[in-house]
Amino acid sequence: MTIIKEEDIYNGTVTFDKCDLRVNIVLKTYGDLKKFYYVNYRWQCNDDNIEHHPMDKDFIENSNDGDIIVQNELSDKLIEFLIMNDDDLQEKTGNAHVTEYRKQIIKTISLFWD
Repeated sequence: MTIIKEEDIYNGTVTFDKCDLRVNIVLKTYGDLKKFYYVNYRWQCNDDNIEHHPMDKDFIENSNDGDIIVQNELSDKLIEFLIMNDDDLQEKTGNAHVTEYRKQIIKTISLFWD
């Protein structure tokens, strides 16, 4: 299927305790007008030590470089919360720390790969 439009959504860094995560998100529209988020990750951990990676082994093996998910109301909110600044996200997380909440968002996105 041919991509007829690409829209840059986000390009920035998310900071974890011992890793920085470069996130690039592009929304691509195909010829059938279906839209997909291309969520790309580039992890930079202290000393390039995998033990500093904040995600679990399953994620590292399957989604470490990112995921492609269909664009819909749920994925819109996941993307919105993923790229939200820490202060705004902290107001929405309840008792969870912002980095733990963001890890769960990233893990959730990986469950919806298409």
